[in-house]
Amino acid sequence: MEKEFNKNLILSEQQFILKCIEGKCTHRNLKSKQCQIERKQKKCYEKYIEKKKKEFDKAFNEKDYKWEDLKENIILRDNNECQCYKILTKEEIKIVEKQEGFWLQKRIDGAHIIPRLTAPNHIYNENNVILLGRFFHSRIDSYLDLISGEFIGLDGSALWWTRIMRENKRWANDFDYWDFRMKLIGQER
Repeated sequence: MEKEFNKNLILSEQQFILKCIEGKCTHRNLKSKQCQIERKQKKCYEKYIEKKKKEFDKAFNEKDYKWEDLKENIILRDNNECQCYKILTKEEIKIVEKQEGFWLQKRIDGAHIIPRLTAPNHIYNENNVILLGRFFHSRIDSYLDLISGEFIGLDGSALWWTRIMRENKRWANDFDYWDFRMKLIGQER
C-alpha cells in the first residue's frame, strides 16, 4: 500500500506568519528581532516549506546512503562533538548556556561551511562538513553571531567559520573562509 502525504499538516503562509507574530516558531528556530519583519517571515516560511518537502522525501523515498556514510565519517573525525563549543572561552560558554534555545545544542548536525545551495557539487565533500550542535548550526546558517545572537551577515559568519576551523587546526592561520570558498567553488566575495 502506497503512503500518501497529508497536506493538512502543512501550515498556510498566513497561519505560519501568525505563529511568528505570537512568538511560536513552528519549526523550532531561535527567535530574534528579525522574526517580526515581514520579509524575514516570508523567507522563513519558504524554508519551512522546503523542510516539509525534505521530510516528505525522507519519509517516502529511499534513504540517502551517501549522506549517511559521510555523517559516519565526520562523526569519527570530529569525535562526535560540536566543533564550535569546544573552542569557546569559558566566558562565551557561560553566556550561551543561559540563552533561550540552548537546549538545541544537544543535537549534533553535519554543518556545511559553504551552504548546499551555493555549492551543490560539494554536499558530500568531507572538507565542507563539520559537526556543530544545532544551536550553533542554526545561528551560523541564519548569519547570527554565535554568542550574542545578533545578525552579523555573511562577513560575520565567515569570521566565525575561520575561527572554528583555525582553532580546530583544520585550517592554517593564513587561510580563511574566503580562501576556502575560492578554493572550493572559485567564488570570491
